[in-house]
Amino acid sequence: MDLNELTQKLSDALLPKYWYFVAEKDGDCCEKCRRFDGKVFSDEDPAKPELPIHPNCRCSWRKATIKESAEAMIEVNIINRIPSYISERLDTVVKNVKNIYQFKVPKPPRLTDNKANWLHMTWMWFFEQGKNPIYFDCKSPESQDIANSYSMKEVKKEYFKTGKIPTGWSFIGPKTATGNLGEVEWFIGTYSIRNFKLENGIATFTVYNKSGWHSGTRLSKSWTDAIKEKTSYEIFDLVTDAPRGEVIKTKIEKYFPKASKIPGSGYILKLLPSYGGNWEQYYEIRMEWKK
Repeated sequence: MDLNELTQKLSDALLPKYWYFVAEKDGDCCEKCRRFDGKVFSDEDPAKPELPIHPNCRCSWRKATIKESAEAMIEVNIINRIPSYISERLDTVVKNVKNIYQFKVPKPPRLTDNKANWLHMTWMWFFEQGKNPIYFDCKSPESQDIANSYSMKEVKKEYFKTGKIPTGWSFIGPKTATGNLGEVEWFIGTYSIRNFKLENGIATFTVYNKSGWHSGTRLSKSWTDAIKEKTSYEIFDLVTDAPRGEVIKTKIEKYFPKASKIPGSGYILKLLPSYGGNWEQYYEIRMEWKK
């Protein structure tokens, strides 16, 4: 028994059966049967037509080869199911997306005198590099940049104004378009402050952030509100936060739920790459805390 025969026998034993539709393509072949000719369906596919399709139907099935099954799985089971749905909504979606562009996008971050390479940090998040979670001590360039950042100056200002222990900083509101924000704010976005302690004018605390597709978009609240108004979509409808290693799989399962019902899809989804998975960061901060 050669390798091809062994592969075929394993396929027969483990995988769903796939069948190739054969229509008698002569002058008497009806349009409905001709439309199915050459299509491949699995036993588990609800769209598989039953024979005979009509009285005196001469169509038949033959067993599909592994190559035919593999090539036809996506084409027959997914793509051929989508066009009617898309065609009904495509014009509306395109129109709504175009409406978004009348709104101003937040200004890009200003260049600041940072010690850390925040572009590299973005790279690490997107390509899911580095440990997760990752910890930075108070002497790290990342923690020092946060201590000297525009957002931290705002946190301090609010503390001395209200006397309340700081709990974090939010990347929302009109301030995102003022041009005051730097690379720190545009990478971290909204962050929380934990374990705040103040002694002899020195504050120690932890800045916590979880970067994902939502935080990665870095869109101001006014812009995300505009998206919702014009398209009816929340920002979470357009992006997908997911654990590392599962982003693309999660997106497919969310936007194409029928894909998970395709025989063998579970194995295929495990092989897909992942980008921009949730990345937890802890920055230990030690800084002077005076007006």
